[in-house]
Amino acid sequence: MQKFTPDIEEPDTTNFDNYEDAFINHEEVSSQHNNINRPLETAGLLKKVKKRLYEALLHYFPDPSGDEWLSALLDPRSKSLDFLDSYDKLEAEQYLRKVFKILKDQEESECEKETRDEYQMETSDDPIDETPINPIYVPSLLKSLEKPEVVADDEVGDYLKLPEIYYKNDPFAWWKDHANKLPTLATLARIYLPVPAASTASECLFSDAGYLLAAKRNSMKPELFKRMMFLKRNYNQFESVHPPFQAKI
Repeated sequence: MQKFTPDIEEPDTTNFDNYEDAFINHEEVSSQHNNINRPLETAGLLKKVKKRLYEALLHYFPDPSGDEWLSALLDPRSKSLDFLDSYDKLEAEQYLRKVFKILKDQEESECEKETRDEYQMETSDDPIDETPINPIYVPSLLKSLEKPEVVADDEVGDYLKLPEIYYKNDPFAWWKDHANKLPTLATLARIYLPVPAASTASECLFSDAGYLLAAKRNSMKPELFKRMMFLKRNYNQFESVHPPFQAKI
């Protein structure tokens, strides 16, 4: 947006609701076509185009706010919000803390309800099974003896301090690795990240399918086609598609 900001602030003069094409003045074009030998007047044309682009961006793509910020802020690849100024960035972080608190209160309320239900079941008149339990055969008990990862006191603050990841990395894999330390934020990420902001990924998938199933390779079986497309789109998730080499003894 900053690249198209006009050098001189002027009031918006374009009514986009009455334009089929926001960048063409049909009356001027039709009058100029009457005399093809007349040179085009280009003085100040670049500034006019720049201003028209800026007005169109503001009209068709208004500044994001609220939930639209969270989809970028909860993505570990773009959480620095470099495309926003300092004021909007601070407002986005405050909005994240607000949504975080709402979800945190809901989780604590549900946890308290489950605790009360368990206590009522334990204090009921039902006979208690006093059969001794051997922990060797109860994996859940053994797992409970393991030291869990400490949950961050300030999940939002700790998350914002972490460095961004490379843009080709998988944000869902990143959140899976940090779900124990940032459990509430991981829940928010599962809510706001599944819907992509653009159709680039699906368009790339169609392009790859067209390259693979070309005119000279149109007899491929559907199962082989699906497997090859899967490997094409997920090769970076695996070190190798071949089994590990084992030397014969």
